[in-house]
Amino acid sequence: LDEPDLNALAAALPKIPDPLSRGAALGLLWESRLESRIAPDQLADVILKALPKETDELNTNEMLGDMSDLFWRFTAADDRVEIAPKLEALLQEGLARASSTSQKAAWFAALRSVATTPEAVGWLEKVWGREVTISGLPMAEPDEAGPALELAVRDVPAAAEILETQLGRFKNADRKARFEFVRPALSHDAAV
Repeated sequence: LDEPDLNALAAALPKIPDPLSRGAALGLLWESRLESRIAPDQLADVILKALPKETDELNTNEMLGDMSDLFWRFTAADDRVEIAPKLEALLQEGLARASSTSQKAAWFAALRSVATTPEAVGWLEKVWGREVTISGLPMAEPDEAGPALELAVRDVPAAAEILETQLGRFKNADRKARFEFVRPALSHDAAV
């Protein structure tokens, strides 16, 4: 598609009635982003507008993944600081609105991935610490390990204690061994 048609497709994405066609359009827009035919911030705006209106689970999951990739791979660090509060709020709303466990898990994973503001990181720390629960989203061993890793990467003050506590929470020996293997990469000390 030429530039005017790509722009028209981007504007129309949330209004396309058929979920399969919306998914195909999203794929086309993503490929156009990878070809540098659409700017990352333009595609992020499209997804941020389309996500709250999306009714198809597969399309929602694709948009959440694309948004996370756009945030980390295609957005400058200074711009992330500006975008993060709006994105985190949208993801919190989606998490609260999600009706199925699988959808809650997808929204939570996306929020966990992009949480960078002190408020979102603090909330994530409370979820990991079992001070806050997410209604309709049971947290198994792997579900708790993810936030622990995210918190350590963000170098929260209690990162070492979180990792130690998480290690003690594991009942599954394979998961525990995997966590022990990954743990040194999360150290604040570069020599470790």
